[in-house]
Formats: sequence, structure tokens, C-alpha cells
Amino acid sequence: MPESLDAQISCLVDYLREARCLLILDNAESLLSGEQRTGQFRPGYEGYGQLFRSVGETRHQSCLVVTSREKFKSLSTKEGPDLPIRSLRLAGLPQAAGQAVLGEKGFAVSAEASQALVAHYGGNPLALKIVATTIQELFGGDVGLFLQQGAVIFGDIADLLEQQFNRLLPLEKEIMYWLAIQREWMTLTELQADLLPPVAIRHLIESLESLQLRSLIEQRLPKDGHPLSFTQQPVVMEYVTESLVQSVFQELVRGPLELFNSHALTRAQAQDYLRNTQIRQTLQPLANKLLAQWGSQETANAELQQVLLELHKNSVSQSGYGAGNLINLLGQLKVDLCGLDFSNLTVRQAYLGGLNLQRVDFSGADLAQSVFTQTLGILFSATFSPCGKYLAIGIGNAVHLWSINDNRPVLTCQGHSGWVQSLAFSPDGQSLASGGHDQSVRIWDVETGQCLKTLKGIKGAVQTLTFSPEGSWLSVGGYDQTIQIWRTKTWECCQSLQGHAGRVLSVIFSPDGIILFSSGEDQTVHLWDVETGKSKEVFEIPVNWALSIALSPDGKMLATGSDRTSVKFWDVATGRCLRILPNYTSEVWAVVFSPDGKQLATASEDKTIKLWDVETGYCLRTFQDHTQRVWAVAFSPDGETLASLSDDQSLKLWDVASGRSLRTLTGYSNGIFAIAVCPNGRWLASSGEDHLIRLWDLETGECTRALAGHTNLVTAIAFAPLEGMGSAGSYLATGSDDQTIKIWDYQTGDCLKTLKSHRDWVGALCFSPVCSAPSGVSELLLASGSHDQTIRLWDGYTGEPLQVLEGHTHRVKTVAFSPDGRYLASGSDDQTIKIWDPVSGTCLQTLTGHEGLVLAVAFSPCGQWLVSGSADRTLKLWNYQTGECLQTLAGHEHRIRSVAFLPGGEYAVSGGDDQTVRVWNVLTGELLHLLREHSKTVWSVAVSPGAPFIFSGSEDETIRIWDGSSGNCVRTLRIPRPYEGMNIQGATGLTPAQRTTLRALGAIDGG
Repeated sequence: MPESLDAQISCLVDYLREARCLLILDNAESLLSGEQRTGQFRPGYEGYGQLFRSVGETRHQSCLVVTSREKFKSLSTKEGPDLPIRSLRLAGLPQAAGQAVLGEKGFAVSAEASQALVAHYGGNPLALKIVATTIQELFGGDVGLFLQQGAVIFGDIADLLEQQFNRLLPLEKEIMYWLAIQREWMTLTELQADLLPPVAIRHLIESLESLQLRSLIEQRLPKDGHPLSFTQQPVVMEYVTESLVQSVFQELVRGPLELFNSHALTRAQAQDYLRNTQIRQTLQPLANKLLAQWGSQETANAELQQVLLELHKNSVSQSGYGAGNLINLLGQLKVDLCGLDFSNLTVRQAYLGGLNLQRVDFSGADLAQSVFTQTLGILFSATFSPCGKYLAIGIGNAVHLWSINDNRPVLTCQGHSGWVQSLAFSPDGQSLASGGHDQSVRIWDVETGQCLKTLKGIKGAVQTLTFSPEGSWLSVGGYDQTIQIWRTKTWECCQSLQGHAGRVLSVIFSPDGIILFSSGEDQTVHLWDVETGKSKEVFEIPVNWALSIALSPDGKMLATGSDRTSVKFWDVATGRCLRILPNYTSEVWAVVFSPDGKQLATASEDKTIKLWDVETGYCLRTFQDHTQRVWAVAFSPDGETLASLSDDQSLKLWDVASGRSLRTLTGYSNGIFAIAVCPNGRWLASSGEDHLIRLWDLETGECTRALAGHTNLVTAIAFAPLEGMGSAGSYLATGSDDQTIKIWDYQTGDCLKTLKSHRDWVGALCFSPVCSAPSGVSELLLASGSHDQTIRLWDGYTGEPLQVLEGHTHRVKTVAFSPDGRYLASGSDDQTIKIWDPVSGTCLQTLTGHEGLVLAVAFSPCGQWLVSGSADRTLKLWNYQTGECLQTLAGHEHRIRSVAFLPGGEYAVSGGDDQTVRVWNVLTGELLHLLREHSKTVWSVAVSPGAPFIFSGSEDETIRIWDGSSGNCVRTLRIPRPYEGMNIQGATGLTPAQRTTLRALGAIDGG
């Protein structure tokens, strides 16, 4: 054998010429260096490169096959279909072949299970054989049991990946970590934007090429609108993710902070499903490791506060991802962030929605890539713009225009003094109409946010509005039972359509604009001739709610949510029910057709949205992520996205094709819905939108206890009488939209009983004020009123249901006992007040005269009179025994929500949607005080039993205490807001709209 390398290679080539030979070099990546860019030979092995070139460049009749996980850089110029060196990239096995490999071990594997395994391991035959052995030996051949473990990296597979990963250069590892964090395709631009410190595009391209040559990443070439992008096979992604979590864990425990600063563990601005996956795969495992290491949340909090100090000390750390990672990690550990100092730090990719950030210092911080709680107020309505780029949202009394692409507010339109419950874009997208509970419609310029016109003369709250297809007409319907049609050129009302016997729930134009469909609470659907204003047809079609009706795009079929839990399709021509969707068991709140009419989306009480095939009635997909009832749903104009609104105070955007949650707009509102004062005047109970009942010490003004247990809004509170009640003197009853009543011991905070009989929301409660009731009735008598149109009487001690009082034809909104307990009054949306004998359950009197919903009733302390408040903006004083109306008090500008008598009985207090509290002399009708310090609806008023103090609870999240004699506000009680005292002075990266929202949530901003 010759001694020189050249002579040895020449000798080998001669043999290859003389005979037809096959040479195989397996696992040739072992010849390559792990300390240089890919394809470079290790020191001392460079001769292999000369061998490969000689074999490739010399004519012979043999073949050299080299297998490697990395390509040889020096040979790339000699590769090609017509060149002597060919490069073949081995793809993974297809599903059928992979199933055959798995089946060689002798256990049964289904096509679905084999597909999951092949996908996990990229079809790698060796990995599949290793997995098959493990399934056979450790899991007894049970593939399903193996897949449940979720552990796809182990044993020899982990060793192989570790060898490859350890050979990577630092920048290559950086890229691998980012691809594992992203978990989906990443473009060059996205990678370059994420890398810290910044990397030149040339170095980035070189590293990506190197990783591709090492077979560690996948490439997607530009096609079908997708840019050039990169990702990893699942098995590689899982290994890199585990490596990242372990490395960051070591940094946090032992230091120094490197990956913790250079990589975002989760991306706050990612689509919801991606961010949730990142939390599940990266942040939660890291949090679990840290808790196991440190033993408790308290220790974890102390250790991570030391990390925060380190971030402040290190100038490099100040601009990295460390601060954002720390906030996300503290949130995942459920550690209190109150008072922490993030001043002058760059806070990247921190998801702050839903976190309590009271007194946190963000002064001088860069918050550009962070996501905060995004809205202030109750979400009431939403609709897509015709171009699909914007979403208009009714939040409280304001209209917000939201950019869908960058998930940021564009405009805020202020002007309504009541909830904005309906929205509609003009067909050209230049104007937006909004209808409010303030009995007005406003027309807004979409580009500037300017109010172009206010339509007045509407006599009730606006429930629904819509433009005609060509934009010539605007139809408006609501509580006054009429439909108005306005000409958009002149904004004149040219038609007033009357025919419904109750509130108008919805109006829809036919595709040609000739017919107007309307649904009402009277369980009818009218078809109107737009030109003449005549009713063409009236169909008896029960509709659950305003959004529970939709017209197909071709105008031939109606879909409705009916009879609570049914979805029905109706023939427009005949009014005949065509079919009912099968197996629907939850109350239907909204239905909407897709733009092409082939699919129907429904929103339900069960917290889901379902997508149905209209032709077959088959449920195609269920969208699940909301935590409360979903009551609105809308398709984007292209039919690719769904928007949903829920009582969990969120708006979600969904990908229709995959069912994934794309974006969530989180709102915060904790308005005060109900208040009650203890008979001894020491305690006040309040309820808000967070489902909690709070006890306030009126001597100190402090909230001393919060009672949790209801799962929906609490809208009714009542204290039991003290005198003669013994232990029951500390009883408190609460009623909720979760259809239950709870009895509490408010001194201990214990929930004593939960009463369940009502079939709908419980919005009214009162205890009989006497402790020894007539024979046959409980000594602690509780009355409840519900949206199920009934009043129920309960034994407050035992929780036993005693009687059901029926007679109202609509929701019961208010109940009150007379001072002697002999009479019970109830007010309803049927515009009547009924007086009942609580012993016999007999209706003694029905009081009529209000022209709107009766929302509040109260007996005078002497028991001689009854006062009522209504949506017709008036209070009425009644002789309830004769049914005579003694006085009508007018002055409120919008509906009256609550009434109460001051102790003397001469004066009554009222509060309502006009944001005022008013004190009246009920005998003369004189307005004594007009109290204006609330900024939103006053939901509830109460009085102190032994002193002239008035209490008012408002949607503005405050409880105000007033001196009834002078009308002065003497104290304001407020639940701390989530960002109370948070310092954002000098912070950058916030839009003006974001600053406004943060200030409203309690933040301090110097500019």
C-alpha cells in the first residue's frame, strides 16, 4: 500500500475503474466538525474531502454511497442531476410504510395512531423502530397509552438529537430555540426581528443554510401567498424545547441570565392558540421545575425578585426579553406582582391582560411589545367592516374601532349616554351607525371618528339597526315596539312601522332591499314592504333573543334560536319550519349564516360556538375557549374568521377552518349592580361583574370580606331582618344570573344554602321585614323574582320552596315586602305591578299605567304607599290597595333602575341610566336634590335605616354615600382597579388610546 494519501486514493480509483464496485460510508457526519459551520471536516480528516472529490471527478464504473445527517460543503459545487455527484434528500416514511414498521413488532396499531407517531418522528425509520420497541416492552403494545404520556423524546432518540444539537454553533442554537418557541413557520424577517443582539441578514442566511444541511430544520419555499419560511420536525422541536426549559431553569437557579434575556419564552402578541401552546410547552414546565426546586410560592417570589434586581443592574439585560419573561413567569406562578419595579426596562412580549398590577412601576419602560387589558367597559356589540380590516365594538357607552391585523384600537367614538347595544356599517364602509339605550342613533365617520348625525325622536332604547344593501335606508327597532326607516341622504324618518306587541328584537333587509324582516318579543316575525310600510306577512316564530335570528344570503330561509334550546330553519315564502338541528341541548343566544350561506354558526349558554353544515345539519366544528355564555357571533366578510362575544368579558376571533382562537380582546368592568344596607346600618353589601359579593364596614369605609360562589353576575342582594332572628340576623341572600339564590352568614363568610328552582336569571330578592309571619308561612320569608316570569317564596331558614306566584307575562325585575309583611309587590317587563298576599299566593291587585318596563318598587316606611320606577323615565306613587296612581314624577332623562324611601316616608330616592341620583318629595312631586357625581348608570340605591344617608351603586365602579339632607357626597367606596397606582410616566410604546384605557384602569400617567 502506498504511503502518501494521493497515491492511496489513486490506487483506489484504479480498482474502481477495473471492477464495478459499491462502496458505502454510513453515518459520515462523524467526519465533520462540530465547532465550525456545517460541512467542514474535523482536523485530521480532511483527506476524506480529497477522496470524495477524486471519486466524483474521475471516470470509473463504480459507485460510492455516503449517508450523513449533514451535507459536505466542499461537494456542493459538483452536485447536479447531470453531474457525477448526486445529492438525494431522504424524506420520512409515509403513513402506510410507517405503520408497517410499527407493525413488525407484532402489536396492532390503528391508522390514526400510526399517523400520529409518524408525524411525531418525521417518518424516521430508526426512530419509529426505537419507539415500537418501547411500546412493545414498556406499554404492552398499547399505542394509545404511549401517546397519552406525551413524551416523544427518550433513550437513543434523545442521544442522537443531543449529539446533533451539541455540534451547532451559537447562532445556530439561537435560531433553533426561536423556531421551537414559535412552533410554526417563521420567516426571515420574523427571525431577524426576534434575535437579540441584532444579527446581519448574511449571517442569518448562512446559519439557516447550515441548519438545513444538518437536516435540523424544514423549509417552505414561497408559494400560494406564503413567504420563505422555516420550522422544525415535531421530534426536533420537542427536544429543543426541553433543552430550552432546562437551560433557563439552570440560569434562574444558578445564573448567569443568558437565554432568559435573549429569548421570549412566550410571545404575548402571538395568536391565542400559539400563545397557549407556548405556555403549555415552555412556561408551565419551567414554572413547575422552579416550584419543585424552591418548594413554595413565597420562596419563588423572593428568588425571582432577586432576578428583577439583576435585570436592573445589567445594561444588556435591561433591553432584552428578561423583564417580559419574568412577568409572564410570575403570572404563571400566580405570584403577586403588586409594587414591583420594572422602571426603565424594556418589557418585551409580556402578557399583562387579567393581571393585578397595582402600584407596579413601569415609569420610563418600553412597553411596545406588551399586551395589557385592552378595554374598559362591558362588551355589548360587535360587527366587521365591509372590507374586513376593522371590527366595531360597543363597549359601555362608547364605540371603538379596532384594527384586526395589529390588534390595536384605531378610534374611540364618545357621545352616547347609555349602552351601545347595536352597530352597523354602511355598505361602503365609510359610516358607522350605533344605537344606544339613551334612545338615540348616532352616525359616525369611520375615518375621523366624528359624529355626523344624531337621530332623535326614538321613544325607547335602541335594540337593533341595519342598513339596506344599497345604503339608501337605515332601519331602527327597539323597546318602543316600533320600527323606523330613515332615508340616509337626508336623515329623515320616512316610515314608522307598527305591528309588534312587544320589544322589536331584530331587523334584517332582504338581499334586494325590498323586504324588511323584523322579530319581536311577541314571538312573531313580520315581513314589511319597505316602500309602502305595509306588513306583507306575519309568521308566528318564537325567537329567543335579538341575535337569535338570521336570514340566508339568498333571502330564502330564516334560521332562529327558538324554544330556548332549538335551532330551526324556516321557509321565508311560507313561514313553514323546514327542519330542526338535532341534539341541541343548550340555550341558543345567536345564529348567523356564513357569507356563502353554506354554514351556520350558533352561540350558546354552554360557552361554545358551533359551526353547522346548513344542507346536512351536521355539526362541523365546536369552538371552545370562553368561560361564560356566548351571546353574539359574526362572520367576517370573507367567511374565514368568526367573532364572538361572551359574558366572560372577552371578544374572540376564530379561524373558521381550524377552529383555533386567533385573538382575544379582554375587557375589564366591575360596575356595581346591587347594593343593600344591613338593618343596623353598620354594613353594606355590594355585587359587581366579578361575581363576588363584598361586605363594607360603613364606619371605616373598608371592604372586609368578599363572598365567592356564584358563577355569573350577581344582581340582587337582601339582608335578613335583625330583630328577633337570632343567628339568622346575620343572613344575607344573593340572586344571580346563574339561576341560583345563595344564603350566606355574612359574619363568617359561609355559604349556608343554595336554592335552585328558577329556570332563568334571578334578579330580585327581599326578606319579609317581620320575624313572626302569619300562620303557615316561614318566620324568615324570602321572595325572589326571575326572568322566568315567576315569583317564588322560600323558607329562609331551611331553603324549602313554599310557593310559586304566577301571573306576570314577562320577566320579573323587582320585588318588595310591605313593612308589616302582609303584602308583596312585584314589577315586571310586562309594564305592570302586582300586589300579592304572601300567605295565600293570591294576586290582590294589578297596577297599570307605566308605558315601559317596571324595574323598581318600594313600600313607604308607614306602609301607606308604593313607589315604582320605570323605563318610561317616571316614578309613580300608588295607593296599592285601591290601585290609584297618586302622583307621577318626571325628570329622569332615561330609564329608572332603582327606588327607595328615606326613613320618614315623605321622600323617595331614585337612580337610573341618566347617571343621576334624585331625591323627591313624593307628596308634592318636588325634586329636592339632583346628585350628578356618577359617570355611568346608577344601578342601585339604598338608604340607611336610622340616618338620612343615601347609598348609590353605579356602573362606574363606585358606591357613593350622600347626605340626604344636604345632597352632598360624603364618601366614595371603590374596589381597587387592576392597574390602580401603576406608574406609566415616561413609558414608551403606548398609543394614546392605550394610555387612556390604562389611566381609566387606575394607572398614573404624567403625559
